[in-house]
Amino acid sequence: MTPRDARRAPRTRHDSALELFNERGQLLPADVQTLVDISETGASFTSTRELAKGARIRGRVRRLGLPVLDFTGRVVRRREHPTKANSILYAVEFDRNV
Repeated sequence: MTPRDARRAPRTRHDSALELFNERGQLLPADVQTLVDISETGASFTSTRELAKGARIRGRVRRLGLPVLDFTGRVVRRREHPTKANSILYAVEFDRNV
């Protein structure tokens, strides 16, 4: 089984803006953050912000024509973006399905 086949839910490619918040619910200073794909169990995104694997995350995604999605979760994977300098590709697993 390939890693793509092992996913628990199908992912939809997306390039919406992503907002990240601190523990107090305050919007983090503007960084370059872009949603890459999303499913009911998690999402991946690129960011110039440093986040550790295992870090708790709170975010909001504004998707054109769809309701705003607020989520909490944890970073399950991070790696340097293969084509964008100074950008990191993250995967987050949601605390609950959306």
